[in-house]
Amino acid sequence: MLAAGLKISQDVSHYFTLATKANALEVTKLAKEYSCPVAVKGSNLDEVAELTGILNKAGINDIVIRFRSENGQQSFQDQIVIRGSALQKEIQTTGYPTITFPAK
Repeated sequence: MLAAGLKISQDVSHYFTLATKANALEVTKLAKEYSCPVAVKGSNLDEVAELTGILNKAGINDIVIRFRSENGQQSFQDQIVIRGSALQKEIQTTGYPTITFPAK
């Protein structure tokens, strides 16, 4: 189904969202085939770092880290943690741009 959606909309610039632990290999293959950017979603920082590492090793560098927090405060805290891990702890796989959707 993911491949069909990309094939239909290949002339449109879009993000291939929700690369998760469950579909990382399929998303990596399709992102390379269709040359589309990927939004990564993990359940925690370690999972996000693992997923971006997988994509990066496959040659995909157009990545956005996606968060869906319970509220604005949690969203803000998530941003601090991810930026801090990239800058202070030098975890390069968390140094990608982020997008957040605070909601309940």
